[in-house]
Amino acid sequence: MGGVVIVEEIFDYPGMGRLFFEAVGNRDYPLMQTILLFTIVGMLLANLLADFVVGWLDPRVRKGDAKWICKITNAQRRWRKKGLLPRWASML
Repeated sequence: MGGVVIVEEIFDYPGMGRLFFEAVGNRDYPLMQTILLFTIVGMLLANLLADFVVGWLDPRVRKGDAKWICKITNAQRRWRKKGLLPRWASML
């Protein structure tokens, strides 16, 4: 949202960013919540669509064939046994 507000202010374009900025200034909470809701839902749908497109384009990512993404090394297995490596660290 921040970049949109800057672009709309520079080019004097009335859009969602300016509307959100004015809603914050006027403390119009229902309008702010509505704009954020639509922005968040739009981003979630865009990410979901991107995940489907990647799965369609790259057969390695399809369901049941994504083991190559989370490969862990033998050293990481040893570190995990000793409690030195958290579970999420092997996915980085």
